Amino acid sequence: MITYDSSLAATARCALLSFDATMRSNLSVALPIDLWCYRTGSLRAEMRVDIGESDPYLATLRTRFGQGMLDLFHHLPDPTWTPAEEAAAAG
Repeated sequence: MITYDSSLAATARCALLSFDATMRSNLSVALPIDLWCYRTGSLRAEMRVDIGESDPYLATLRTRFGQGMLDLFHHLPDPTWTPAEEAAAAG
């Protein structure tokens, strides 16, 4: 998803989605998320996002990403099935 040319906003979205997926699969990872952005060579944060339990942005991100994944899933092609008898005979 992320390339060298990705924007900071796209990179932040990807990081937040990654944190969200990790929170869902690992109970030891939890909110809040504090995302700070530093310019290369700088020790001063220029931007930050603090996300807590009731954050509307996180709720929107979760909902839209989940719906997008569901839509994608429903548009993926089905596998090409081989009848079980043929597969067993082939071997």
